[in-house]
Amino acid sequence: MTRRADPASVIVHVAEELKVDLIVMSTHGHRGIERMILGNVAERVARAAGRPVLTTVPVSLRTLEARHRRFESDLLDEVGQMIVADLMTQNPVTVVPSDTLQAAHGKMEIGRFRQVPVVDQERLVGILTDRDTRQHIGQLAHTRVDAVMSTHPFSVVPTTPVEKAAHLLMTNKIGSLPVVEDGKLVGIITATDMLRVLEAVLGAGGSSRIDLYLKGSGEIAAATSLVQTICPLLGIGTYRRDNTGHEVLYVQVASTIAQRAVDTLKEYGFKVLAVHS
Repeated sequence: MTRRADPASVIVHVAEELKVDLIVMSTHGHRGIERMILGNVAERVARAAGRPVLTTVPVSLRTLEARHRRFESDLLDEVGQMIVADLMTQNPVTVVPSDTLQAAHGKMEIGRFRQVPVVDQERLVGILTDRDTRQHIGQLAHTRVDAVMSTHPFSVVPTTPVEKAAHLLMTNKIGSLPVVEDGKLVGIITATDMLRVLEAVLGAGGSSRIDLYLKGSGEIAAATSLVQTICPLLGIGTYRRDNTGHEVLYVQVASTIAQRAVDTLKEYGFKVLAVHS
């Protein structure tokens, strides 16, 4: 069935009929005189729908490739500024060469980690993994650590760039790197630590909602366009404040970038009412 009416009204009406939780729609990016004449359907839907509206803008393959290259560059810049000292666990649990595998295995079980540095008077002499202990099940109480540990393990120093440490972990297929300074063990960095960095940079640690006071209809497009210059929009919608009746625009962004988005919005004159994490 074809409905002949204002597109925004039709979309809102159908959304109410179907009781949808979210409206996803594409915009054509009209600007200037074209926008004044045609209006912005997505903006009118966002104001009238009473439910979240997620908008997408059609882009060319060339534009997507350019954005991907820019994202890669920003990611490398973010990670490239970090050194091992920023991520490592200081004063890690260790064993000594004369310990039994049973004692070492017990420490790894309690700490829930899969490798432990072996030290002799604070100096790194090897590393023991859970694979080493599994190969001697039944003999753990009678086997010394120095009989099965890996000697001369790969290691880094506190000032080693994080990307170099990640390269060592990946190319050598190991789960951790002892951190040594002046010959002494000062920490350990693991593949899990690297994944936490990636999670933080990508914003996978959760999202935040930023509420903005709307002065006029044009501020929806202006605010969302401004936020999109900083980070991807995870969601958008409007609601009316019960006590004042004022219309509020909310945008959903990654929590790791929310404060930067808030600062930029304030810098450009938008009134931020609240940030919900």
